[in-house]
Amino acid sequence: MLKLVGALAVATMTLYGLTHFIGNRYDSNVAARFLERPPTYLQYTRTSLARWVSVHPDDAAAYVFPVLFPLDMLFMICLAASLSIASVALITSIPPLLGVSWVALIAPALYLGADLAEDTLLAILLLQPHTVSNALVTAAQTLTRVKIWAVTLAGVQLIALGVAALLARQLTR
Repeated sequence: MLKLVGALAVATMTLYGLTHFIGNRYDSNVAARFLERPPTYLQYTRTSLARWVSVHPDDAAAYVFPVLFPLDMLFMICLAASLSIASVALITSIPPLLGVSWVALIAPALYLGADLAEDTLLAILLLQPHTVSNALVTAAQTLTRVKIWAVTLAGVQLIALGVAALLARQLTR
């Protein structure tokens, strides 16, 4: 299990670096992932997004492929899988929590769902600029917030479960 989590962590970091390396070949906004990274994900509007896509259609397409799909999709899958597997491994090592080990999957699954939904919506907005509306921009920004909160929660959960597993191990000695 530890080897699998390690391999997924290495894949996650590799994909993160590869995404930035490839993104750097395009407009600086593609490299910066401005639609998804704090604090800029709250700063774009319907008007600014539509303008950027119309001025930079090739960069908008590059944001979608290869940055969002397949690189970011592979990244999110690896990250969610590593968080899930590590959390389940830790929670199952804590005897009182054995019956609720499924709870450890909620935050990583929420992260994966929000990130995939966000990327899908961004792809639509970037490839079909006529669909850009205030409602869809708000939806994309909301998905970005949910993604960030969920991955943060999954990370905090992993740390808390790690501490709890260490304490449980000390108590059983």
